[in-house]
Amino acid sequence: MKNIIKKIINVFIAGLTYPINDKIKIAAIYSFFSKLLYSKDNTLEFDAKNNIYWCKHKDLYLYSEREPTFKFSLEKLYKTANRICCRAYVPKLDDIVIDVGAGVGTETVFFVQKIGDNGKLFNFEASPSTYSKLKLLSEKNKMKVCKNINMAISAKEDKIWIEEQEEHQKAQINPNKKGTEVKAISLDSFIKEEGLTKINFIKVNIEGAEYDMIDGMKETISITENIAISCHDFLFENKSKIKDKVINFLRENNFEISENNTGHQVVDSWIYGKKYK
Repeated sequence: MKNIIKKIINVFIAGLTYPINDKIKIAAIYSFFSKLLYSKDNTLEFDAKNNIYWCKHKDLYLYSEREPTFKFSLEKLYKTANRICCRAYVPKLDDIVIDVGAGVGTETVFFVQKIGDNGKLFNFEASPSTYSKLKLLSEKNKMKVCKNINMAISAKEDKIWIEEQEEHQKAQINPNKKGTEVKAISLDSFIKEEGLTKINFIKVNIEGAEYDMIDGMKETISITENIAISCHDFLFENKSKIKDKVINFLRENNFEISENNTGHQVVDSWIYGKKYK
């Protein structure tokens, strides 16, 4: 019932703002309904320079959207992160976290708040347009513990081609070398460059490139304690066995595996690994 009501409200707001051309005024209207329905601390702020809308909680920038929305809150963001990518492990103070496929930074605020000022967060995002929003989010929030890297994670140092999409979640690697050229690096090469000797948590959401990633993380997995990977078999008509390969890889490296069983293909694509002590 709540979802139906919110859909009706969404249609109402869209109709209310349709004749308005001023995006700052449109953001103010959406802010009113977001405060009313989600949190009194919510604000939707239009960024004219970058032509995006910022979802904010007090002075904290949560993430950006291309279109105006009222359906956001810090509580909702935390609840989603805990329910999906961090269902089996929630980062703690001083943790070292690697986010492979960080997108526009939807989990970045969550991770930074959890690891504190002495933790480290390495965000990888291959899509240049999406990366620009991720970088801007870190700058807006003055996140000193973040290192944002505009590179793809693969089996080796290489070049890949990204098909940019209006919805950043749908950007994918193009095997026919069409799209935007992006540098790629293996996780093993990266941890060597950074001198990392321990990783508390890795989150992976890279739209079907999981095969190549695990082929380049033989050393990385040995220093990793917890991992969450979204296995995108559902994107491929040939019924790709990404999940099977990832599970076998983690088990071979002494990880206990857990999965979701909700009936929702995206939520159920996630698998979680916790290294046996």
